[in-house]
Amino acid sequence: MPSLDTKVCEQQTHFLSEKNKGLDKLIELITVSIDTPFAQKRFAEEAHITNVTFLSDYRGAEFGKTYGLFLKDPHILARTVMVIDAHNQVRYLQITPELAQLPDLNEAFAVAKSLITAN
Repeated sequence: MPSLDTKVCEQQTHFLSEKNKGLDKLIELITVSIDTPFAQKRFAEEAHITNVTFLSDYRGAEFGKTYGLFLKDPHILARTVMVIDAHNQVRYLQITPELAQLPDLNEAFAVAKSLITAN
């Protein structure tokens, strides 16, 4: 996601944390942003989010560049939701056409759940 200090990113992270339909007990939920680890820690503490792993792509934006999600100007990540399986294969990917648009997290949850039940 672009930055945790925006309203839409805050909504997306709360949705992931609070409305994941119990998936947080079965899989790792991860938020990746360009924010520094210190900013991510502050956000998680202030929002009381303990069931999401926060990863920073602050240095070098390697995650964003690897997955084609890095927006050079203004140096942020595209708003995205993805599901990666146990073999590190991307099984679901949605990049929103607008940064202010939330991705379909319910669809991502459904894909993740189908992968769990298939195993």
